[in-house]
Amino acid sequence: MFALDSTDDGTNGTPNHTNCPCFGDQPLIGADANGFYLTTNELSLQTNGFNGAQVYAMSKSALAAGTLPPVVHIDAGAIPTPDAGGVWYSIQPAASPSHDNQGDAEFFLSALDFFGSLDNRVAVWALTNTSSLKTSSPMVTFKHVVIGSEVYGTPRTNAQQKAGPTPLRDSLGDVDPLEQLASNDDRMNQVVFANGRLWSGVNTVASVGGERRVGIAFFVVKPSLGSSALSASLDDQGYVAVHHEDVLFPSIGVTANGAAAIVFTLSGQDYFPSAAYSPISASAGDVRLASPGIGPEDGSSGYAVSQPNGVSNGGVARWGDYSAAVADGDGNIWIATEYIGQTCTDAQYAADTTCGHTRSSLANWGTFIGKLPTCHGADGDGDVTGKNGGSARFHIHENDCNQQQDSEDFSDAGSGTDFHSTQVNSVSYDNVAHTVTIAGLGTNNGLPVTFTIVAVDSSLVPPGTFSITLSSGYIDSGNLLLDGKIAVH
Repeated sequence: MFALDSTDDGTNGTPNHTNCPCFGDQPLIGADANGFYLTTNELSLQTNGFNGAQVYAMSKSALAAGTLPPVVHIDAGAIPTPDAGGVWYSIQPAASPSHDNQGDAEFFLSALDFFGSLDNRVAVWALTNTSSLKTSSPMVTFKHVVIGSEVYGTPRTNAQQKAGPTPLRDSLGDVDPLEQLASNDDRMNQVVFANGRLWSGVNTVASVGGERRVGIAFFVVKPSLGSSALSASLDDQGYVAVHHEDVLFPSIGVTANGAAAIVFTLSGQDYFPSAAYSPISASAGDVRLASPGIGPEDGSSGYAVSQPNGVSNGGVARWGDYSAAVADGDGNIWIATEYIGQTCTDAQYAADTTCGHTRSSLANWGTFIGKLPTCHGADGDGDVTGKNGGSARFHIHENDCNQQQDSEDFSDAGSGTDFHSTQVNSVSYDNVAHTVTIAGLGTNNGLPVTFTIVAVDSSLVPPGTFSITLSSGYIDSGNLLLDGKIAVH
């Protein structure tokens, strides 16, 4: 971000920036069609003060070309907050599964729990005129609006975990109890802009069956940019929480057509730290395990003997701070989150502190990476009766993202001069059977016959996704045969 002096004079390499030298903590990245965006939480190394969120914007195409573009810097920490004494923090830039989604603006989300208690607001930010980042003198505007939301707050507990082998703890002679996983705070996590909406989530305090647990609050926000003003509304929101267990560090992946899933770590009295997820939909159902953990967290950060002063920190181990989820162009959501994918005994650890290269001597966490298909196979077939008693048989395959998987022949072995189909039950879309009505006109002279779409039921979105073409019409043993293909687009 800065052109630093590479001479032996270290003072020449220090950027002239207020309240600095500084450390840009928690770098977060996002992108739209025009720009690449980086935000940090800036800490002063001189005064141990917090300067607030910093936003950096630059041309994406210039970076891809290997040239350093002009960098726009916005000191968001200096922007007044609704609460006296509050400073903006963790302003999360959005990424998008499609570069067509964002036009000339980059959106951001942030939480407003400035003092570690409870809150019911979300800040929506927009950096407008991002196409100007491609010029030598970018002219962007950074604006925000605060909207109401469900209540969320800094977790009051850390995540528990199921008991199991802890060879590092045993080798250290540590008397601390089984570690808990640090639940950190309720800052905004990864933001995705898809289908005209912003999706994100936070760790939150939750009460499940009278138990205080670590849960997740998620938000789906619909931003709107007028000629000069930014507005936003809450399109959906909700919680993820599990009885007797904790869930933490959410990330939401969203496809271009709005299919979404939230990934996180699940841990508790019944589970080792595991990779888990839940679809975000009206019929999402239960939390699902992507990969169950097979041992407890057994890392040095939660053990007293590993602390600089040898004093216990309460047996709380640092956890991953982040998960990640991203959609590909085929309707899959790729997820990544921290879990424990190994276990070993004290004897195995004593002989080999890597336990067969499944851990390091001081840590045993791992990252699970998996694929969640959102386009599920569906098919349909049926017999329809021709006007003169013939039968037409067709079979078609598609998936519920309206992507054709294959097409099959259909034929009418009926006799007579005309074939008129009535209606057939078509493919399953979102587990609902849909109907398409088709009509065909034929002759008994062996001439080609064309089928046309008459109607598609309104519950199939988008309508008109079927087309039928006839390759030939001919007479065989006195019967009119109609051959063709039915296809989904």
